[in-house]
Amino acid sequence: MILLLLNQLPEWQPFQFHEKEHFEYSIVQVEDGEKKEGKYEISINGSTLTIKGNWDGTQGSVTVQASSPDQIPTQLMAQMMLNPWLAPLGGTLFATMPYYAIAAQGITSMEQTEDGKTTKISTGKTCSYAGLKGKRLLIEHDGKVLYDLCIGKDIGLPLYLKSNSDDGSTYEAKLIKYSR
Repeated sequence: MILLLLNQLPEWQPFQFHEKEHFEYSIVQVEDGEKKEGKYEISINGSTLTIKGNWDGTQGSVTVQASSPDQIPTQLMAQMMLNPWLAPLGGTLFATMPYYAIAAQGITSMEQTEDGKTTKISTGKTCSYAGLKGKRLLIEHDGKVLYDLCIGKDIGLPLYLKSNSDDGSTYEAKLIKYSR
């Protein structure tokens, strides 16, 4: 169902990569007051996927030859499952689903109050990361930003993501460099 909604949105198609692309992300996570940081590089060259990175002192790299370029997304997701040092990057890869579930319904803004607590959702504002422009999804609850996502046209991965949990945990992934 969600994939059908995603395919109806012409401005951005997740996991649609170009013949040659390079992404660099900075990721910060705070959980139980403990801050962890990492940096990841994702390079695509035809059917070859290379991921390099470090997370909280653990480093790694992996290169995979996909059977065809359209198998790159599958290989990218598989590497998140097979390599524990890549697990934090998984949050970035799956971050786009709420945007498309909301935008596919034509919602540009929405507000709801229940039990005295207000939730606001807005889409369509512009954002910019790594020199690329995108559209933003913002979800707020009682004045606190729960979810902030920026996606760019013709870029297969998010430009920015920040999520904040009620327990004080945060996850932030920022695209710091991109090239084709």
